[in-house]
Amino acid sequence: MADTSLPIEEVTDGNKIFRFRGWKIETQKKAALSTDGRTRLSQDCELPHIPLPEIIFADNFVRITHEESGWTAEFNARDALKLWAQRERQGVPSTIASYDVMYTCEYQGTVAESWKPIATQEELPLAKLREHSTILFYDHVSLFEDDIRDLGEVELTVKIRVMPFGFLLLCRYFARMDDKIVKLRDSRYYHEFGSNVVLRDFELREATTKDLHQFYLQSHFDDPDDHNCFIPTADIMYEHTKPTLRSADSIALRH
Repeated sequence: MADTSLPIEEVTDGNKIFRFRGWKIETQKKAALSTDGRTRLSQDCELPHIPLPEIIFADNFVRITHEESGWTAEFNARDALKLWAQRERQGVPSTIASYDVMYTCEYQGTVAESWKPIATQEELPLAKLREHSTILFYDHVSLFEDDIRDLGEVELTVKIRVMPFGFLLLCRYFARMDDKIVKLRDSRYYHEFGSNVVLRDFELREATTKDLHQFYLQSHFDDPDDHNCFIPTADIMYEHTKPTLRSADSIALRH
């Protein structure tokens, strides 16, 4: 096995592999799903009459692997949409007129069931993560997008960055329906090199567009342009609202 005490990065067509401190991080970016591929995915989701998001990057993924223990977490559009579809099937019978057009997704990645997370009160070291630090590796991968019939936007993305002391992965679902509602779902994975645990947290935020605009204006009252043109973003939502639901757990890396 290669010496991963120093960062090693391999880049091929649409793929990146980064190794450091016993971790292997893989990302892939490919073209959006074809019409035939969408049909097959719709069948896999068992909702053949419900349209899937307009743009699906079904071959895109982010995968993190602890090479010694074999623990792996993967983030991909197929699993995320299957989770959304499962929720649709569990609710009232879905029809073309009643389905969740915002594709509300609480996807936290795909992890083998043999790895049991344990609830924890420990929080991610956000202050440390905000400090300036060398970025050894970074990537931003889109999983799916939709414009809600020109009434807003929906996106599921994954970002990962590796610093000398650890890595942070963010799987983020963001959706806004113009003049109605804004949704944010954040799932974060953090590992500090040298430790034997991965911390994971999940936060849910929701607000009406009107309320979010008011929260925003409270800190931008001196800028007249902000009163006339307001487009909610994921960063604005995160900065100006508190989670309505939060959970945190730790995953022990067995050796």
